[in-house]
Amino acid sequence: VQNSLYKPDSIIPLWVNEGAPTFFGFALGYGQKDRNGRLSEQFYLTSPLFNPFGDGTPDPARFARWAKTTSDRDIVRVFELLEQDPENRDALNQYGLGAIAAQALIAVKGIDQYLSFIRATNQMDWKLAFSQNFGLTTADFYKSLVPYVRSLGKKYL
Repeated sequence: VQNSLYKPDSIIPLWVNEGAPTFFGFALGYGQKDRNGRLSEQFYLTSPLFNPFGDGTPDPARFARWAKTTSDRDIVRVFELLEQDPENRDALNQYGLGAIAAQALIAVKGIDQYLSFIRATNQMDWKLAFSQNFGLTTADFYKSLVPYVRSLGKKYL
């Protein structure tokens, strides 16, 4: 469904392109738990290769630990890195952070507004589409996500 909304030449970050499908895959495909018994939020936090700054040995609990203990600035910084690196899926946890972002946007603004944003990326730069559809810049959005990301880390670590 989402790919039918994009033009093939639309340039958007991977977290936007894959975040909503990851979120909906759990919400509609698995329901409360995946086939391994994990809640969707736990899946979002399981990224064994997560290592955005190359400063440690990745492990399955690294992302949850990072979400719980890192600085607010580093959470924002990783979201900024997601915009700049369309290929590094694992070290930046593009799918998990994208799902967290999509979940928050859909919860606050609704699915129709989210899909309107996706459609708008066909006519304009994705950041402009974001600000027009959600009423805030991506920088402000990333800052607003910090408490939620941190709460997930505290909840599952």
